[in-house]
Amino acid sequence: LVIDLIVASSVHFANGQGLAGASHAIEDAIMFAGLFFIGPGPYSLDAILFKKKSIILIEQIKLAA
Repeated sequence: LVIDLIVASSVHFANGQGLAGASHAIEDAIMFAGLFFIGPGPYSLDAILFKKKSIILIEQIKLAA
């Protein structure tokens, strides 16, 4: 999705609309990239920074069940 939005913003620039025309696509690309790295999942910053804690907590939950 980020690649599509970058292409959309470059098309706006190529058509002479400038930053005003491409701003919505640029803002959406930034928001999507931010949510991609902040949100849950294996590629989130939380999973990268706190990998050991997550594995330990999952193992403790499995043992408690």
